[in-house]
Amino acid sequence: MASKPKIKIETSQLDVFLDIILMAFVIGIIVIPLYHLMNLPDQIPIHFDIKGKADGFGSKYSILLIAGIGIGLAIMLWWLRRYPHLMNFPFEINDSNAAVNYKMIIRFLNVINILTTLLFLIVILLIINTAKGNDVSFYTVFLYLDIAAIFISMIIYFIVAGNVNKK
Repeated sequence: MASKPKIKIETSQLDVFLDIILMAFVIGIIVIPLYHLMNLPDQIPIHFDIKGKADGFGSKYSILLIAGIGIGLAIMLWWLRRYPHLMNFPFEINDSNAAVNYKMIIRFLNVINILTTLLFLIVILLIINTAKGNDVSFYTVFLYLDIAAIFISMIIYFIVAGNVNKK
């Protein structure tokens, strides 16, 4: 397989705006667990069934591990989008279609990064509020909406990319 062209894709204003949203969610993943950590019970829920009911418990410090994984994933996806020529595509990338496909995959990664970071933030809020005995139905609804948005984003990307790359 031929190597994909390495071209510089300029950052758009929309991408900068999406980065600001991402940073807000990353800050939330850092600040919210640290703010609530000392007020959490020693054992907190760390696993939930399909209905949102806690069915696994661990140390209150495990919320920091969850936050760390969310932050690590956000950083990796943010870094990866800077190198679109390293990504796998379901079609051949050449000089004539590289720019449009790289722009699409960068935007797709921005959206997926925001949605997965939001997913970690929702899970952290779900854990904190469950541990404190608060109603979490609000968070459960947003958890499922966020998961649906991730899949919808994937479907949209593959439809649009497929249409752009039809021969």
